Amino acid sequence: MKIIISSGGTRCSIDSVRYIGNNSKGKTGAILADYFVKQGHDVTYIFGKDAHTPESPCKKIEITTPDEYLVELSKAAQHADVAILAMAVSDYAPVPMNGKISSEHKTLTIELHQTPKVISEIRQIYPHLFIVGFKLLSENSSQLELIQAGYNLILKNKLDLAVLNLVSDKFKVGTTGILTPEKNYQPVDRRELPRILHDRILRRFSKRYFRTTTSEAPKKETPTDIIEATIKLDQLGIFPKYQPETQNSPSFGFIAMQDAKTLWISGRGSKKPHDEFAQIEVVKEGNIVVRGKTKASLNAYLAKALFERHPNKKWCVHMHHRITNQHILELPETTPGTLEDYETVEQALKYSAENIIGVFQAHHGTTLCISSLEELETLLSQQSCYISSASNYDESYKRFNNPHMLNKITSLDLPKSARILDLAGGTGNLAAQLYYRGYSNIILVDQSQAMLQEAEKKLGTAISYGKSKMQEYSPSDMDLICIRQAINYLNKAEIEQLLKVLLSGLNQHGKIIFNTFINPKLGVRSFTDGNSETHETNQLIKNQIQHCQYTTNWKSGETYYDTNTFFNIQENEWRSILTPFSYQWEQNKQSILVTISKT
Repeated sequence: MKIIISSGGTRCSIDSVRYIGNNSKGKTGAILADYFVKQGHDVTYIFGKDAHTPESPCKKIEITTPDEYLVELSKAAQHADVAILAMAVSDYAPVPMNGKISSEHKTLTIELHQTPKVISEIRQIYPHLFIVGFKLLSENSSQLELIQAGYNLILKNKLDLAVLNLVSDKFKVGTTGILTPEKNYQPVDRRELPRILHDRILRRFSKRYFRTTTSEAPKKETPTDIIEATIKLDQLGIFPKYQPETQNSPSFGFIAMQDAKTLWISGRGSKKPHDEFAQIEVVKEGNIVVRGKTKASLNAYLAKALFERHPNKKWCVHMHHRITNQHILELPETTPGTLEDYETVEQALKYSAENIIGVFQAHHGTTLCISSLEELETLLSQQSCYISSASNYDESYKRFNNPHMLNKITSLDLPKSARILDLAGGTGNLAAQLYYRGYSNIILVDQSQAMLQEAEKKLGTAISYGKSKMQEYSPSDMDLICIRQAINYLNKAEIEQLLKVLLSGLNQHGKIIFNTFINPKLGVRSFTDGNSETHETNQLIKNQIQHCQYTTNWKSGETYYDTNTFFNIQENEWRSILTPFSYQWEQNKQSILVTISKT
């Protein structure tokens, strides 16, 4: 391939002898150029003054100013396949003064004006050029801020990939990663960047993108089935927004429906569930023909491939997180919207078993063909942290690690030898906190073997473990029984029975402590901590809260989906449950803490 690599920095003149520049020395670009030349590519290297240059033979073009850079880059791009734009271009420039400014001035004011964005100019001139952009933020920025800044760069300039860096004030690179237009982030070891970037470009480069054309036939009225289904899936949280902080942001993923030989699909870049749907007439030879003005999702051909395999199924859904199932094929990464992507999926389905219902594509997501939305809900529930991904639980739910219960326990002045039961203790966070405060006689019980295994990684043989549902466990002679919010999995009658059993399992001065919630916030909420991003959806269905959430760990690049259901018990109902007991009720912003005493 013919590849342009730019690196180093630009300079903007203040007067005939002075200039404004930056500290970029172009080391990364030079290393990339050497690697790409060695892989057999025809490389043109555009670099700034005093920048590193590759040792390998290639065409080298030195520039000084942003204007010179734009001119030379525009020329080189006429015959290029890929442009890797790592140059640190001056964002602001002064109006240069003639001659040399006198050094006698005690103060000097220089007015700067914004320079044109070279990467934007190149994208406008060459809409089909494969462009890799670079985004750098200071080391004071969080991983999340870096990801969002990089994604904004991709959206604004329609980039094919972006390399993201956190740098110190000396341009020393710390964190590095690669971001895709699907907002999939892959952390990368700096030493591996040339190889990994080269591999990603080869897998994604294509000149065979699907085109969308419009038929003259009138569009039918959109079926209510697909509108209602999209609303339901949106409530399940499987369509995360491009830009979560923007209320009207488009969202990832698609839903498609077969209806009387008509294929309906959510619109390209649509704000699901509020935007129009596309009616597809045909998908053939790199062309998607639609009726009406609404363009089909970029991945419409995936729905076509799966519906051809399963003509009697009604729904096809694409989501950006991974679903692990023996009936889902795992495929290598290709570029969405290309014939290569379609052919990869089509060939894989052609030679796969009949019971294959979908595909997972690396750095892209999962596409499923299903008969009903209930089938999808079952698959999603099987991905729960409690069932298949306990290792992700702590990252997904760390926002609930408030010290309210721990502070209460330590205030009880229990002896360090006290017998403590951590019931429905999950991955052992509370048990670990108690153990490291000196409590040595702890039993952790949970119904999930996977969660217990995560707890054992933290505590080893320092505590005891038991596998049981909380309502089926019978304790004895306990000084303290703790239950975190897992008690909300039970209905009112089950809680009443559980508390009676637990009370009988206390010693004379024992206590039960649990926390719960009242009137949780419904709708969509987002949580960030700099290294991960979680979007949760809570909806009230009769007397239960259906909770769904989508967490992206920007350090690992992994995305996890989780869903569960809680009973929404009101305060008056809790008071009624607790009437037979001697209890203390404490309320804070996050939850209710209840302490029950045997005497």
